[in-house]
Amino acid sequence: MKADLPVTFRSGRGEPCCRGPDLAWSCPISPPGSNPNNPRTTGGAEIIAPIEAYSTPRRSANLSDGDASAGAGKSRFEKLRHFRNWPTIGIPYAAPDMQGGNFWGVINHDNEQGIIRIADNKVTPGLKMWTWGFPSFTHETDARKDPNPQRPHIELWAGVSDQFFHSATFPRSAKCLFRKPAARRSA
Repeated sequence: MKADLPVTFRSGRGEPCCRGPDLAWSCPISPPGSNPNNPRTTGGAEIIAPIEAYSTPRRSANLSDGDASAGAGKSRFEKLRHFRNWPTIGIPYAAPDMQGGNFWGVINHDNEQGIIRIADNKVTPGLKMWTWGFPSFTHETDARKDPNPQRPHIELWAGVSDQFFHSATFPRSAKCLFRKPAARRSA
């Protein structure tokens, strides 16, 4: 299955349009193989992405403690690809970008299911990863008794810039068509 998301960027004054810090980023959230009534990611979840390194904003620097350095401000994407190794909430970005790969997703080894996004990453080269951290799974409470938004899941964001708060500019009257696979749940 696939879903098309047509996006048209227009400016009536002739200047470039659509400059903004969160321009054209998208994020499907769907823990693979979980119960739709209790969606959650388990410790066996692994981020699958064609990247070798990541960078983090200062506030998320602790995420890279488990991975080896890959040069100034970058860490090797080895341990952090596994949800069980996320110590806290945080944001890493693919560094420098998706390296020409046209896919990313999450595979849950505990239930042998996964969700993979296949798209033209020349259009969306940015990859932002985010989660509440593995403690959201190990300290999970009953959602019916404790309606806490910090549920265990992984968010993978696709974007047209290298980081979420970095601007991107589209020329006036630009038209884009983003094609994304629709999430599909198995029974």
